[in-house]
Amino acid sequence: MVMARQVDCVTFDHLFETYKPSQVDLLSIDAEGFDYEVLKLFDFSIRRPGVVYYEHRNLSEADRQASWRMLVEMGYKIAPLRFDTLAVFSG
Repeated sequence: MVMARQVDCVTFDHLFETYKPSQVDLLSIDAEGFDYEVLKLFDFSIRRPGVVYYEHRNLSEADRQASWRMLVEMGYKIAPLRFDTLAVFSG
């Protein structure tokens, strides 16, 4: 069941500015139907996680396909699972 909740949010830029990681190995998203929108907010031109994992269960078919196309165009191999997508950078 999807329920609306108020949560605190920060941008990816804020996270990187605050914690200054040297690299990102895994980008994992579970945003109950907003996963593709969050995925589009990540700047892949600056950071290229080796693995991207997100829930596609609540995405529309159009958003599911668009998210896969976006990742494939950036050099990821896609492995659709039952409710989730696993994408591994193949460079």
